[in-house]
Amino acid sequence: MNEIYGGDKGWYFSEKWNKFILRLPNEEAGEFIKAMCALNEGEKYAFKSAVLEALFEMITGSEA
Repeated sequence: MNEIYGGDKGWYFSEKWNKFILRLPNEEAGEFIKAMCALNEGEKYAFKSAVLEALFEMITGSEA
């Protein structure tokens, strides 16, 4: 299985992101996951890192 999907209101986690997230420092990995949760709730997430924000937007196709 390449992704975990939570249905119509859920979000998915692609296995392709594993290496990316595992290589992030713990704080930034948590920030990325919190941003995914905010996106699912229809909220904006204020990133501390502009680089991480740009990567998030590239991966999800959504503005943080």
